Amino acid sequence: MKNTGTYQKHHMKVALLKPGKSPDDAVSYCPISLLSTTSKLIEQALLRSLSDIIKDILPAEQAGFCPKRNCCDQVASLTSHTEAGLQRKLKTGIALVDLSSAYYTI
Repeated sequence: MKNTGTYQKHHMKVALLKPGKSPDDAVSYCPISLLSTTSKLIEQALLRSLSDIIKDILPAEQAGFCPKRNCCDQVASLTSHTEAGLQRKLKTGIALVDLSSAYYTI
């Protein structure tokens, strides 16, 4: 276990078999870390303490992991920037990355 400051973060690592995958193949497993209740309580207290500071630091374009912000906000922002660029006769480009397979949910 790694010392993360003034308290020891206790966790247990578990490998879960992905649905429909062969148990004989190592890539068929998804590693997760189960945290202790104490660690979760301390992290929640820190989150509450730092959330006001963090929202002042994050750029307005940040929507991921921000309360009350979602994909619709990002689409609306992209649309308004694109329209503004078209009105000023500017070229607009976009690069989209699909990260849906990068995360495994239980």
